[in-house]
Amino acid sequence: MRILYAGRLNPAATSLARMRGLVELGHLVMPLDYDSHIFFRNKISCSFHIYFLWGPGIKSLNQELIRKAREGKPDLVWIDRGVYFWPKTLLTVKQDTKALLVHHNTDDIIFQKHYFRNYYKALDIYDAHFTSNLHNIQELGTMTKSYVGYNELGYDDTLFRPLQLNDNDKWLESEIFFIGHWEENTEKYIKLLVEAGLPVTVRGQKWLKVTKNRLPKGVVKSGPVYLEDYVKAINAGKIGLGIVSKWNRNHTSPRLFEIPACGTMLLAPRNEVVEKLFEDGKGVVFFKDSNELIEKAKYYLNHPEERKAIAAAGRQRCLANKWSWKDRVVEVLEELKDRSLLRE
Repeated sequence: MRILYAGRLNPAATSLARMRGLVELGHLVMPLDYDSHIFFRNKISCSFHIYFLWGPGIKSLNQELIRKAREGKPDLVWIDRGVYFWPKTLLTVKQDTKALLVHHNTDDIIFQKHYFRNYYKALDIYDAHFTSNLHNIQELGTMTKSYVGYNELGYDDTLFRPLQLNDNDKWLESEIFFIGHWEENTEKYIKLLVEAGLPVTVRGQKWLKVTKNRLPKGVVKSGPVYLEDYVKAINAGKIGLGIVSKWNRNHTSPRLFEIPACGTMLLAPRNEVVEKLFEDGKGVVFFKDSNELIEKAKYYLNHPEERKAIAAAGRQRCLANKWSWKDRVVEVLEELKDRSLLRE
């Protein structure tokens, strides 16, 4: 199948892992990278493009989608988080190619409503929408007549795996860690662990700035870590916190798959979705409240053999249940076929 794939295709983006999955499945994939049109620009210009959804970069991106579609004659056009594409562009692509137009998104379209305004205008132009946000399934169902499907989050299986670390990686070692952006809800959990006297390491966007006077010195080690350093930080920790975003109204997060995929124990708040993915104590450890968080964190720090067994089971579950981004892409294609939207 010929697929025109549009998304952020830098190595740290999950879009690249999904596109790579399509390539590995044997499809002829024609890439269109948002970064080469928008994100390579200086900070002010980039911010202007993202906020106003206008500017020379967005114009050139829309033109390039049309050009690639006309030249490549794809059977399927896959748009990842299509906030930059104008409805008239998508209509032109559909009219010129007769391709199936699919939108895939891992963000909450309501929380980031301002950034999705082009997408809202194009909802009925897409043939199908796939989201990892359960709230958006119901919301999109009232907003469009096009098919809406659920596609769970995943992990990049070429990146997240157990590693042998060396002395140069000691700066990434931790007992209990959280890696991800700052949110008030996440800070609450970190404070509970700190106040209980537990050793916690935090890395991620905005933590150094926001919590400067609210957390003890040494808890926040750095800003974001990416790619191999991120994988090493997971491998170098004993217990990884799988706290999900309240802002994004998430039930899951990529870290819920990335941490166990590396063979590190995941400690996460329970909810109805994660309880279907994992069994408590077999691949992951759940907590329901602050007391259980502290109790279980202490217990598994002091029982390394049990912790390692749970971590090993978590990795096996990731592999056996096929939770990589390549596997998620397969799920999308199969669902499109089941719904008779995509030909065999």
